[in-house]
Amino acid sequence: MNNYGFKKTFNDLSGKVFGLWTVVRLAPRNKKREEQWLCRCRCGTERVIATYDLKHGRTYGCIKCAAKEGRIGHKFNPKKYLDRAVAAIRTLVNNGYPFNDVLERLDMERNKIQ
Repeated sequence: MNNYGFKKTFNDLSGKVFGLWTVVRLAPRNKKREEQWLCRCRCGTERVIATYDLKHGRTYGCIKCAAKEGRIGHKFNPKKYLDRAVAAIRTLVNNGYPFNDVLERLDMERNKIQ
């Protein structure tokens, strides 16, 4: 029973597959008292993973297999961040803030990347 007097249902994930992970068995809870599961990647690597991470797709497989599948290692795109910065500063300039020189420098940097 939980703090509210309701019976907590146990959701057994043993044998279920999440990405490249197959759940083997329940593992001891972590420091945050979250349920964790011993999981095996398709290559045989075993790791303990929290229930939330499995159910919400926060982990796909071990590092090697996930890299092979192209699921990790997102490339940093500086143009995307410069575009956001220019848009934010342009809004400030339109509202009367004196950031014209910063806006010009950001535009020059953005043009260098293109």
